[in-house]
Amino acid sequence: LIGEWPINEASDLEGALALWHGEAFGEFSAHPFLLGEARRLHELRTHTRIQLANSYLNDGDLARPISMLEALVADEPSREDAWVLLVQALLAAGRLADAARAAHRCRRALAEIGLEPSSALNEIEGAALQQRSQAALSNPSIRVDIGPVRYARNGKVHLAYQIVGGGPVDLILSSYGSVSIDSIWDCERFSAFIDRLATSCRLVLYDTRGIGLSDPINVDSPPSLEQQADDLRSVVEASKATRAVIIGIGDGGPVTIAFAHRHPGILAGLVLINTFARLIKADDYPVGITQERFDANLHMSVDPDSDRDTSLVLRNHAPSVAGDPTFRRWWERAGRRGASPATAAALWRVRYGADVRTQLDTVSVPALVLHSRDNHVIPRAHGAYLAQKLRSARFVEIDGSDQTPFTEGADAVVDYVV
Repeated sequence: LIGEWPINEASDLEGALALWHGEAFGEFSAHPFLLGEARRLHELRTHTRIQLANSYLNDGDLARPISMLEALVADEPSREDAWVLLVQALLAAGRLADAARAAHRCRRALAEIGLEPSSALNEIEGAALQQRSQAALSNPSIRVDIGPVRYARNGKVHLAYQIVGGGPVDLILSSYGSVSIDSIWDCERFSAFIDRLATSCRLVLYDTRGIGLSDPINVDSPPSLEQQADDLRSVVEASKATRAVIIGIGDGGPVTIAFAHRHPGILAGLVLINTFARLIKADDYPVGITQERFDANLHMSVDPDSDRDTSLVLRNHAPSVAGDPTFRRWWERAGRRGASPATAAALWRVRYGADVRTQLDTVSVPALVLHSRDNHVIPRAHGAYLAQKLRSARFVEIDGSDQTPFTEGADAVVDYVV
């Protein structure tokens, strides 16, 4: 079947595959004398399955090749040619998000066995990301009112905030990592995520102390978790939010929990996305990461003297868009604009080094805990722990592996929140 005979008809391939029953040589396939021939025959069969899927695809049949190829890559996850054809089929079917996700899954499967993706995978992944971006631009989110940047005050500290939309429910969202509210609107994906939230809510965005447009910090004496929680209260009061729902993402989760503990009367609910009560491993918290790994990650992320690979940082945090050059440029620029390396390191040591486990039982408002199923930055076990220990919590796993909630799985996140 792999020879020079041109096969153009699906029926011929179906007939060839119908002759195959089980593994070649059955229970004797692992015998040293037969092993090589068994592998050759298995390769022939796999190649024929891919040829048949391609024939279906050329005939305009999309359902069958997608089903066949999904089954094939489940059995042989390192089979790159099958993945590439699967991405092509998903794109042809208009399933742009699934196509981008399949390309990422292939890349991850290859990395696990030490292989680099081929140019074919890189090209089809780029096509998938480009088509997703074009679809987003041709079907933009309903634009909402974007208010001016204003400032709340906690003592002498100024905290930048911005109100977007005007719905009946107040949502409060702090800056994501070191990304300032001023940089959100430069990213199509992030701004679309904000737009969707704000179509039915009054969304208050703010920069935490030390980030973006808010006042700087003393890196030798960064604000404590309690001080950051009081900063959040100042923003809630200045924005005139009533019975607000606070959204804590990533390193913002402990601050949100500390706020709920210190100021319970202000809250209507919590949304905790890809976050934790404690990140560092301890004898009574085995799901955490080691201190050594945390220090290494922090060094790679913010130390200006490190040999850091910004693409690696992005692949860890948002693998679904790591191949998108536009997103990568925004990611790097927003990080630089949001905080200096010393500021980011000082804040993250407080936030990622926090332990608010004892406060979870004091949080009486309803909580929604959302976590990416295959998250490698903050594994899902952290989210499961939060949901187990909070008094009234619902735990929802979001498909994908992105730490960033505004990329892969963004639609699902918005649907659950609003």
